[in-house]
Amino acid sequence: MNNAIIVMNKDISTNNPAQFIARSKHFFKSAYADAPALSALTIIMVCLMVPKLGAMLIDTRLHNGINIWIKPVKFDVALIIYTATLVIFARWIPQQTRTKTWFKLFTAAVVISIVYEQIWIGGAAAFGTSSHFNVATPLMGIAYTIAGFGAVTLTSGALVFGILIARNKHTGLSDTMHLSIWLSSVLMFVLTVITASYMSTSLSHFVGGNMLDTESYPIMGWAKDGGDLRVAHFFASHIFHALPIFVLIAGYVFKSVNRTMVLAFAILYSLFTLYTLWEASQGLPFLAGIIG
Repeated sequence: MNNAIIVMNKDISTNNPAQFIARSKHFFKSAYADAPALSALTIIMVCLMVPKLGAMLIDTRLHNGINIWIKPVKFDVALIIYTATLVIFARWIPQQTRTKTWFKLFTAAVVISIVYEQIWIGGAAAFGTSSHFNVATPLMGIAYTIAGFGAVTLTSGALVFGILIARNKHTGLSDTMHLSIWLSSVLMFVLTVITASYMSTSLSHFVGGNMLDTESYPIMGWAKDGGDLRVAHFFASHIFHALPIFVLIAGYVFKSVNRTMVLAFAILYSLFTLYTLWEASQGLPFLAGIIG
């Protein structure tokens, strides 16, 4: 049996629409019960992204060469994915831990930090200015500093969840999947803090080039004519998706996955992330010389 796959009592796939809907409702109800605050926040952020998408269509203002609402929408997507992942991971934290006061207060701090980031980034766009690296006025400088603390707080959600899952020996997960989830969560925090800290001290994500978002790769928006520190930040923040997915894919392809394979992938992925940070710091575009 493939030891990378999560064992479930029932297969969620079915040709019966009614059963599929019933099991989907059960899944979402369970997820909400596991992490009510984060689940509610995820739903609210999805709803609030709709007017921002509308603003992109009717607001013609540009910032750094592109529509001023593109950045808030991108952050919405990133934060929605992040909180949804924490909601899923919460089920592997013991229930007695999730009901403790300290855990509820910590979760509240993460939620408040995310809400602040949303208000800060969206508010800056509404007023036609930038949020990140904006220290042009005392007020924006203070807002940027608070956002820095908030970013560390919200990212620490992955760290705390990872540690709690690592300590839980009764998750029902395979050994390799359990390892991939808690290890990737911890690495997500470490790598993100490293890349984000370097970026914040640089007061720009651009290194060289014309420093305009118009000269960028499609979808991701990474600079093509110089270094872009957002590349490393992206890979850092998504290791806690990449590692569990690797375990699932490797388990399907090789029929079995061992801890050595998981650790090897984690090390290679981390080194690649740090390489992209170095690459950008040298003023080089992502995979310069390989991508045109």
